[in-house]
Amino acid sequence: MSLEKLYKENINRKMQEIKDMPTDFILKTNINNLSKKYKRLILLIIVILFFVLIITFLDSIRAMLSSFLLFIALTIFSVFFNSYSIVGKDGIITIKTNGEEIKISNNKIKNIYLEENTYRIAFKKRKSYSLVILYETPNNNICDIVLNTVLLSPKKLENWFSNITLKEIEANNQEKCIKYKRKRLLKKIIFYSVMLIITFIIIIVQHMS
Repeated sequence: MSLEKLYKENINRKMQEIKDMPTDFILKTNINNLSKKYKRLILLIIVILFFVLIITFLDSIRAMLSSFLLFIALTIFSVFFNSYSIVGKDGIITIKTNGEEIKISNNKIKNIYLEENTYRIAFKKRKSYSLVILYETPNNNICDIVLNTVLLSPKKLENWFSNITLKEIEANNQEKCIKYKRKRLLKKIIFYSVMLIITFIIIIVQHMS
């Protein structure tokens, strides 16, 4: 099953809340999933890049190799920043991504769903999907963790979703999360504005003295 089909079949999931979920599971990204889904596109990009480098740096082999190595380095960094693992064990979910480790109790997980994103490449509309995990903080606020699904296996994601039981009633956890993020953003704006004003006053006082 494709991510698009999985999203459409679970489109109502974002307005629900988790009732029960498996205590032991493993969900990991893998670069092989990318090559399986975009084999032709990756091959096309490599061929185009190869010809562009030859034409652009025909007189400089060193510049050609440097550009190619830079492309490889950017690809490796991109794969690294989109790699993560979600491991459930003994009622605790551990999310490891970008060198960060987040531990959340199962009973604090409010919802898990796919979010559809739309963007354009060469005037053509394309879609991507993010895995969203909503959880409750110790202060009873709702936060989210948003993960890219480009390196995930749609089949494993489908199996994980199928083992999660949802409550029949609708929930507004997504709205609570948005309100909390706005509140945090407002606090940051106020904080930096106050710091800027204080700095400006100090500069004026020093200049006057």
